[in-house]
Amino acid sequence: MLVALNEEKERVLATTALRKTQYFCPGVWQASYLKRGLKVISHFAHKHLAEQKCFNNESIKHYKSKLILAQMIQQQGCKVEIEPFFKEIKQIPDILINNKYVIELQYSPIPYKQILQRTEGLKKMGYKVSWLLNDVDYCHNKVKFNHFQSMFINPITRKLHTFNLEKKQIMMFQQIQYIGGHKYVAEKGMPKLVSCLMRRLVIIMLFINYQSLQLINISNIVAGKILF
Repeated sequence: MLVALNEEKERVLATTALRKTQYFCPGVWQASYLKRGLKVISHFAHKHLAEQKCFNNESIKHYKSKLILAQMIQQQGCKVEIEPFFKEIKQIPDILINNKYVIELQYSPIPYKQILQRTEGLKKMGYKVSWLLNDVDYCHNKVKFNHFQSMFINPITRKLHTFNLEKKQIMMFQQIQYIGGHKYVAEKGMPKLVSCLMRRLVIIMLFINYQSLQLINISNIVAGKILF
C-alpha cells in the first residue's frame, strides 16, 4: 500500500514517510513498515501477512502505476487522494478524484463477483467508478484478452481502457470484435482529445463519454438487465 497512518492517525504517503516511525494499515489498524530501496518503489507492508485482510499483494508495477497516474491527474489541477479508506463499506480504492470519481487499477485477475461488489459499494456512496486494466500487446489491429480482461469489454460500446505505465498514458481499445480463442480485432489509441493524458477533460471523458468499464456479462444481457 502507498498510504498508511501514523500514531496520530494522519495519512502518510510512502514517498514522504520517515524511517524508524510506527505506521499502521488504515483498513485493519495493523502495524506496517516502510519498504524503500533503489529498485523498489516506496510502499508500506504488513508486518504480519497472516493478519492482512484489506489488501491483496499488489505488484510493484501496480504501485508505480497508481502513483504516476495520481500525479498526472493532480497536475491538471484536480484534487487527488491515493488509497482513501471508506469505513462505511470497508473499501480502499486506488484513486479518488475531486471527491467524486474513483479509478481502480486492476492488474491481476480477481473474481467477477468481487469486481461487482467493490463497484456497487462505491456507487452507493455516490462515487462514479472506472476500472483500468494493465495495457496489453497490440499488433496489426489484433489483440489478445484473457477471460478476466474480456469481462471489461462493454458489449454496447465495444470499448475497454488500459493504462500504459511506460508511456504514462491511458489507452482505449474500441470497436472490439471477437474472432476466436482469446483473439480480438480492435482499434487502439488514446481517448479522443487527450494527448498523453495532459488535459483535464480526461476525467470527464473516462466517466461520461467513455464509460466502457461497466461490467455487463452475457447473462445480464440476455435477462435485459444492466448492472451499473
